[in-house]
Amino acid sequence: MRSEIREFWPSFSGLEKPLSRRPPTFGRSRAALKMRVIAVHGAAVNGATWMPLERLLPASLELIADDLPGHGERRDEPFDFATAVGDIVAAARSAGRRTVLVGDSLGGYLVLAAGAQLGDAVAGVVAGSCTFALRGLAGAVARISLVPGMLIPPGAVRTLLYRVCEPDMACAIEARGLAPAMRNVTMRALIGHDVLADVHAIRVPITFIVGGWDVPIVWNAARFSRAAVAGRVIVEPNAPHGVGILRPAAFAGAIASMQRIK
Repeated sequence: MRSEIREFWPSFSGLEKPLSRRPPTFGRSRAALKMRVIAVHGAAVNGATWMPLERLLPASLELIADDLPGHGERRDEPFDFATAVGDIVAAARSAGRRTVLVGDSLGGYLVLAAGAQLGDAVAGVVAGSCTFALRGLAGAVARISLVPGMLIPPGAVRTLLYRVCEPDMACAIEARGLAPAMRNVTMRALIGHDVLADVHAIRVPITFIVGGWDVPIVWNAARFSRAAVAGRVIVEPNAPHGVGILRPAAFAGAIASMQRIK
């Protein structure tokens, strides 16, 4: 399959359903379904950020959206990149081959790293806001950005959350627990990581979703797509970083296309 770049706006009328109230499920065996989706959130927030996506998915797909270490209900656990990837790999192997890995921002980097270890054990990967490697000069700039990151007021994440999210979603994310300090912790973990090597190692289709305003993420998306065995890019116009929260329909469409492939 040839890599491609295009803009994609799916329509999902009639597929909305209420959010289920599930406990964390990483690593647990589950009843057979048509397909499972393991969704991994970004830094400082938690699994409740995938509420809009779950409402768009048909009943035949099960969404597993657990909190990462250091986040949400696991705020007391230290964050470690390798441990987080290991959790995702274990969950995917338990869920079976009809599983799609989905992630945004930090979650995007994590599902790419997990996909690199899974071979063809999953159906595909959908990775948002993560087509930028923090290596070399970019890594040096990222280290500098850690300094102003330490000066961000603790309430800034909450303020931004209520500005960009629907009230019920913002309340659910806040109730599960915000972790603003994780912004710098996870950034340090990503500096030097060779995400392009992960993309090269993945043996299943990858869809990269990027916001049109998310520079330089959008500038590097074509390079990442070409590195994939079967890659494509969805550019969401007029969207910044964090397309998982802001444009869930694009993720639902990408998952649906992988469902058809399998």
